[in-house]
Amino acid sequence: MTISVDVRTDDTGNPQTVNYSFTHVGGAGPKGACLVIMQAANLSDESVTATYGGVSMSHVSNSPRLGVGGSSDRNHVQYILFVGSGISSGSQTVSITKSASASFRAFCFTLNTASGNVEEQNTDVSIRSDSESNPTGTITLGGNTCWVYQSVHSGRSQTSQITPLSGWTSRAEIDNGGNVDGWYEFDTIGSSDVTIGWTQAADDTAGFSVALKEAAGGVPGAVFGHNHFHNTLN
Repeated sequence: MTISVDVRTDDTGNPQTVNYSFTHVGGAGPKGACLVIMQAANLSDESVTATYGGVSMSHVSNSPRLGVGGSSDRNHVQYILFVGSGISSGSQTVSITKSASASFRAFCFTLNTASGNVEEQNTDVSIRSDSESNPTGTITLGGNTCWVYQSVHSGRSQTSQITPLSGWTSRAEIDNGGNVDGWYEFDTIGSSDVTIGWTQAADDTAGFSVALKEAAGGVPGAVFGHNHFHNTLN
């Protein structure tokens, strides 16, 4: 089984505070879509929901991840949502609905597989600190071929002060005015466990990683539509 990125849409340069939509132009036959949202300056879960081409997306395990405690640089929430079946090809509308008005930014990926749909393999939220330099961790893949992504939040004041690890690519980095966010993608589609993290001087850190894979037998796993777990930084 295999999985690959179809199309990426970077909407992070378009910060929003209320419900909104943007267009993602997918390829000929994507099997799944993943939406990553970074919310700044509000510690509350704003009950984010989303659809891709009118199809409901579900939160992965540990989403939303609330950044609380420590300094104000951790006043943020990380959301990762996805849908693993039933989506259409070509130009589709990504619609986001939320209950309050904190500023947020979004990035959307569509994913291809050889024949099946897409399901969650694992998430990791082990990177969390009030003061850490060069945070690292490991997301386990269980021997499954996966696409791996991480949502990065740092208390550093400039995007030039955070850098992806070797083998990772930054798809977007945003200065929130006193702290920064990053959207990082692992370069290799493979089955070996992946080292997650980034480089920075000692400061606040919060990482949220996800591994997605082709569903066995072409049927999305039961994880879809059943997970919406708050994960709070202590």
